[in-house]
Amino acid sequence: NVIRWDSPNWGGFAFTGGYSTNADVAEADLNSGERKGNAVTVNPSYRARNFLVEYSAYRSKPDAPVAATQDKRADTINTWFSQAGLKVGVAYNKAELKNSIDKVVTAERTAWTIPVSYTTGPNELHFHYTKAGENKKAATTSGTDAKMMAFAYVYNVSKRTALSVTYATITNGERASYAFHTDDGGAQSSTNAAPLAGEDPRLIAFVIRHAL
Repeated sequence: NVIRWDSPNWGGFAFTGGYSTNADVAEADLNSGERKGNAVTVNPSYRARNFLVEYSAYRSKPDAPVAATQDKRADTINTWFSQAGLKVGVAYNKAELKNSIDKVVTAERTAWTIPVSYTTGPNELHFHYTKAGENKKAATTSGTDAKMMAFAYVYNVSKRTALSVTYATITNGERASYAFHTDDGGAQSSTNAAPLAGEDPRLIAFVIRHAL
């Protein structure tokens, strides 16, 4: 249920747009009389030989809203520059949740990240520092922020095979419970792996990648 369009490259300028009839789990049949949800995203960008700047906007609202469902909004702008194996970027995001029924904003947060990488021969070094600000709409905003640092080393054995090691850590505020993408405490990780408020998860990974 997604319609997507990727534009041609117009001298470095490009555009991606997407529309979904329903990006959430709730479903309203055509004759139900309930609100019909949707999701929209737009992504204009400009890319040169060693430079990129782009903007991404996302808006969604679920079908058949109830008191617990949220309309979502996110805006992100990012850029990177590369020279002689060194690549440095920066990204800024603002995200918002709004109650689908009374339209009250229930969560609002900004975040930014600085990724850096360096490649020389078969060796790659990667690092990023990310900071999530406090939830401005929380009952108590203090302690709802978090920061993350990650380091990785990659050795490309060949064009198809690579070895890597990664270390990452998240430092949560006393009321924050940010987790790694695969650390949901369920299907993608061990039971009870999802952090509680104030807990600081850490990750160590050793990876062998081989492309067929």
